[in-house]
Amino acid sequence: EEETGMTAEQWGGSLGSAAIVNVVTLVGVVLTVPAISKAAAANAAIFDGLLSAFSAGTLLSCAFFLLLFESTHLIGEGWTGEVDVLWRWGTMVLAGFVLPAVIDVSVHASSGEGAKTDENAITEATGEPRSKARLIGAVLLGDFMHNLCDGFFLGAAFKGCGTGFGWGVALGTILHELPQELADYAIL
Repeated sequence: EEETGMTAEQWGGSLGSAAIVNVVTLVGVVLTVPAISKAAAANAAIFDGLLSAFSAGTLLSCAFFLLLFESTHLIGEGWTGEVDVLWRWGTMVLAGFVLPAVIDVSVHASSGEGAKTDENAITEATGEPRSKARLIGAVLLGDFMHNLCDGFFLGAAFKGCGTGFGWGVALGTILHELPQELADYAIL
């Protein structure tokens, strides 16, 4: 069967929802930045703790409610025994927690810098312009890729699942963009 192009309704929904997501994100950040800046200046230690807790909770909820659930569907393909599936799934979960730390230690050991402490990381992020540029570049590149993928998912939802589902994906995108953009602002 030959794949057909998108209809005008699908194109309109895709582009309209993408525009709405961007406007909501921008408006949300613009309206909350003054309040957050005031709160952060008045209660720096509490703000840092809450921001870290919120970030960790967001990442863990994404991992447990989305990624791990999806992996249970995919990891079982091609394996008949329960043990065959479970050891592969468990190994991948543990690797997801351990591998980033191993890579970080390996990179610093091979570069001769040694392990980083929190004090070194703070000095590096607030110190020389090259470090700041590297941090800003990483955040902006990550944000670009994130928004690009959001656009792909919106288009795929409208094309493959219909306009009702597409608008549901748009709502989910709007609701996750606000905290993500606030986190970007806090980092930058």
